[in-house]
Amino acid sequence: MPRKFSIFWRNFVRPADNLETLRERKRDVYERIDDQKFGWKIVIVAGAGFLTDAYDIFAVNMVLPMLEIVYWENKMPASHETAINLATLVGTIMGQIGFGILADRYGRKKMYGFELLIVIVATVGLALCSKGAANSVNILAWVISWRILMGIGIGADYPLSAVIVSEFAPRKHRARMLATVFYMQPAGQLLANIVAICATTRYRELIHENSGLSSCVGDCMNATDEIWRWIVGLGAVIPSLALLARLLIPESPRYLLEVEKDSHTAEQNAKSYFTDPFQDPEEDPATVGNEIVGGDTNVPDNSADRNTDQGIMLDDLTNAEGHSQRFDQGQPLNVDDLPIPDPDAPPSHQKWTDGNWTDLVGTSATWALLDFSFYFLGINSWKVIAKIWDTPPYTSVYQYIIQFSWRALISVSVSSMIGGALFIAMAKHRHNLQMFGFLILAVFLIAVGGTFATLLGGRYFAAIIVLYFFTQLFFDFGPNTSTFVIPAEVFPTQYRATCHGISAASGKLGSIIAQIIAQVYLNDNRSKSLGWALIGFSALMIAGAWITRIWVPNPCDIYNESRSLEDLSKGKKTRKIMEADEKREARRAEQARYGNV
Repeated sequence: MPRKFSIFWRNFVRPADNLETLRERKRDVYERIDDQKFGWKIVIVAGAGFLTDAYDIFAVNMVLPMLEIVYWENKMPASHETAINLATLVGTIMGQIGFGILADRYGRKKMYGFELLIVIVATVGLALCSKGAANSVNILAWVISWRILMGIGIGADYPLSAVIVSEFAPRKHRARMLATVFYMQPAGQLLANIVAICATTRYRELIHENSGLSSCVGDCMNATDEIWRWIVGLGAVIPSLALLARLLIPESPRYLLEVEKDSHTAEQNAKSYFTDPFQDPEEDPATVGNEIVGGDTNVPDNSADRNTDQGIMLDDLTNAEGHSQRFDQGQPLNVDDLPIPDPDAPPSHQKWTDGNWTDLVGTSATWALLDFSFYFLGINSWKVIAKIWDTPPYTSVYQYIIQFSWRALISVSVSSMIGGALFIAMAKHRHNLQMFGFLILAVFLIAVGGTFATLLGGRYFAAIIVLYFFTQLFFDFGPNTSTFVIPAEVFPTQYRATCHGISAASGKLGSIIAQIIAQVYLNDNRSKSLGWALIGFSALMIAGAWITRIWVPNPCDIYNESRSLEDLSKGKKTRKIMEADEKREARRAEQARYGNV
């Protein structure tokens, strides 16, 4: 028997009584999901892990200066700093692609929770690593190793959390639920800053004003060493609390229907997950006003409508060559009767040869262009903020740590929280927010870069801080959030996690390139080259807007209402047909309205 892993996207077919039962179960599951309110339960469970991911990624801004003091006597080589920054990003790419493929191959539930275990182990390991009693251990190697492992867990959470929330979300709430999960990224940044401030304040007496950066020994050294371990170690608390909740989430009903073809388990999972234990079963919202299989409710059957919100009906199956194969209603259905596509070929309902490859290129390219600029500023924010605030070299350890934490909180965390909240409120316009957000960021990057190059060191340098604040705001009120949301919606269930993982990994590849380039522009404390770099980044933002316009699929119809995941999975040609039909209907409605006046 061949190994199951040898084929990534193989179709599984389960026996069922007849085609009508399959069709009714599928319709019942989708209607049950769409009848739900905003899914706080799944958002909180997914968001808790994402909060940890962001905390661990951006806590390095607070930790690196302390590591430099403790282990490198405030003279960390630039190559070491770059290696520590890159370690997490390299691991993240591995986790995003690897777990994306595994989630499509073996199911979402089997992977969900395992990535948090990786993050917990890596976080605890990093918090406990040292140079050894006689400096017998290479601390750099340990830090890099734990950060790579942590990155794998962080990367795995991107496709898993995005896809699970997308597939459990009601259509009308899907964008806001995904945006709320991603909102945990600025929340994680904020939490990292707050923890750094609290921990530093706690040890203030030991790292007093007279403790210099190059003369931090004794109590000062021990206190600084404990502070960074507290900051890192607390990153294991939240995923430990969220782990059990993730393990209890059932398999995605959409995955069971579209990939496993197990309609019975999908129906049971939907009922058990979405049913309120305190609700009267006779008041189940999924059965009110709908036809009940085997029941007495007499409601007209709308099965003839093939363009419903639930997508492709099961009596319109395709064979291995992609041709339609019809089955009569009520016909007994055996496993051998169902058409099984070639397991070595892509899923038949969306061929890459139909031009749908541009969807993946669009989501990947825009994420890469965004992260190039975002992580250039984000992971190196302790250096960028020192330049933006025109900070003179510190001589006190306490001032060095506490001032950076406060300034990062004001100019980065608060602005990102505001931007993310605005995106959630306007999530239905996510495609436009991405396209126009790129253009707005291009303007602000030119403004920040220009003022930095001309006003740095002058009396009006505060203008740089204000412009930088709004730049960070529009990152989250735009493409930084939308590049996470849209890939979770526009790909078919059979490889939704894989495509989201590839898109996210492309972003991290852009951030890796940015980290290498950052060493050129950020190591000279008084250089104005950062300003010219930011102006250059504006060209990337313009390219992101253009790619969004031509290649990134719009998950909404012409009325800015979210399409069903099943409609979106049909591919570019079908989306264009639906858009044309909607525009035609809109013109007819407008003509009829004016004709009646």
